[in-house]
Amino acid sequence: MLFVVTGGAGFVGSNLAERILSEGHSVRIIDDLSRPGGKVIENLDYLRKKFSAKVKSKEFEFVQKSVTDFDAMKKNLKDADVVYHLAAQTAVTTSITNPTHDFQTNAAGSFNVLEAARQVADNAVLFYTSTNKVYGNMPGMKLDENKTRYGFAENKYKSGIAEDFPLDPESPYGCSKYVADSYFLDYHRTYGTKTIVFRCSCMYGEMQKSLEDQGWISWLVGRIISGKKITIYGDGKQVRDILHIKDVVDAVMKATEKINITKGQVFNMGGGIKNSISLLELMDFVQSETGKKPIYEFADWRLADQKIYISDTSKAKKVFGWEPKVTKEEGIRRQIAWESRV
Repeated sequence: MLFVVTGGAGFVGSNLAERILSEGHSVRIIDDLSRPGGKVIENLDYLRKKFSAKVKSKEFEFVQKSVTDFDAMKKNLKDADVVYHLAAQTAVTTSITNPTHDFQTNAAGSFNVLEAARQVADNAVLFYTSTNKVYGNMPGMKLDENKTRYGFAENKYKSGIAEDFPLDPESPYGCSKYVADSYFLDYHRTYGTKTIVFRCSCMYGEMQKSLEDQGWISWLVGRIISGKKITIYGDGKQVRDILHIKDVVDAVMKATEKINITKGQVFNMGGGIKNSISLLELMDFVQSETGKKPIYEFADWRLADQKIYISDTSKAKKVFGWEPKVTKEEGIRRQIAWESRV
């Protein structure tokens, strides 16, 4: 089988490509390598080295192209069996400073992938990573607050936010991801395309190249270990459910394998209530594990920062039998080991 992974040099994409190649399939990564800092090339080099025999046999290919190039998408998606569309502009802050780029990449670029695949690989599974930001700040949500975190005050959200929660995207990033999210779901209704959408919460783990405004688990862990100052935007009590990359990859693969029942559906994807954590709680845990005291200061809240978001993952469990296995404690310890490597 031929798996095409857009954004395949990135965090999720490189981990997913590694799993697919290890299982004996062919992989074509499409990535423009434009992520700030340029470090994603390290992920690509790692895969090339590990699967050098597949590089020689052309079972593992890399194409440096942007999803904004429709002709390139048509050429490189041809005859794909599975398309994992992960390429994206990933930061809310960047979308606010440059909304045009955000739209071109996340909305128009995603449409290019979807329509190109419909034209040249019409039987392929088409998977899209959306975001919890399509739910916006969830206005009217009643919250509890204690010393270290926010919580849901209403019992109906005791398991988190489900897929039928009203969509109300905030920020250009939330809007652009919402557009692509909607298109992927509609292409199944209109054309019968075998699409799957994951609305993802916070993913973390090995091979993540974090920045201050994206990938906060690895960012904070790395700053604490290196003794560098951290800026906490807001009060640090904001909560997310975190999902380790091993569980992310397992979920993607299992949803793909069960395409006959997952096609045309959307799933909220995260660690759930048991794996929820606030910024303050994360820093306390890392300090207890490493003995290193975080150095931080507070700053104003950033636009579109939800005080709490926790995924209700019960639909994924019911429909395709998935639930997270890596606990937040185990995952954070693995992150500490990754960030501490020489």
